[in-house]
Amino acid sequence: MLFMDIFTWKSEERDEVFKRGDTEKIPEGVKVLGDYIDIGGGRTFRLVDVADSDAFLAMTSFWTDLGSKEIVPVIKAEEK
Repeated sequence: MLFMDIFTWKSEERDEVFKRGDTEKIPEGVKVLGDYIDIGGGRTFRLVDVADSDAFLAMTSFWTDLGSKEIVPVIKAEEK
């Protein structure tokens, strides 16, 4: 299943967010299809294909001390 994982952080957390991003490990059962950074700052968007929901939940908890997550199930527009 596809999810848009939106992560928002406060400006003072910026350096730690990018540092942690360099060490993040993507678990088996989760495939990252794209990572995007809001050019205005403070937010990232990640499109993921999830086969293992437990692995995905563990992956998202890696970030919760630095900001907030919004996870939205999505489909491709042509599938509507």
